[in-house]
Amino acid sequence: MKLKIIMMIIMLMATCLLSSCRKQDNMRELHDYISHLKNQNKNYTPKNSNFVLVPPPAVIFKEQKSRSPFNDTDSVSEQKNKSFLTPLETYTLSSLQFIGTITRDNRTYAYILTPDNKVYSLKKGDTIGTNKGIVKDIRSDRLEVNEPSLIGSDQGVTYKVVVLQLKEYNQ
Repeated sequence: MKLKIIMMIIMLMATCLLSSCRKQDNMRELHDYISHLKNQNKNYTPKNSNFVLVPPPAVIFKEQKSRSPFNDTDSVSEQKNKSFLTPLETYTLSSLQFIGTITRDNRTYAYILTPDNKVYSLKKGDTIGTNKGIVKDIRSDRLEVNEPSLIGSDQGVTYKVVVLQLKEYNQ
């Protein structure tokens, strides 16, 4: 019974496919129409054929005392003095979470989770936090950061050690 139904469906589909192929005259009409349009465009002339093509005026560069846009005048020392914040320098230390370490080629990297759920890696000597703390030590269970703090204008800058403990995740 199922076999008869499947055979009938196949026969019906074959009939539909073959019946759609029998009208080749429509394609011939389409080709004739396209040829007619191509021949029409050969004899086409624009209505306003009285236009004149005028080239743009030449631009002459006059050297002035301002810097040239073609020369890179920033020295290496100027580029080092420019201050760009890393993503980890835009958050306070208290808002960051120490989530793990990886040691590769005798160098240990710490992984930090930011409040917007992005993970960044750090190595010893990198800068972290809005107060520009410097990573002092990376251990498997904690991260130590030397954070500058002002304790009065007469004493200058002193450093305090801030410890970020490893955040444990339960699965």
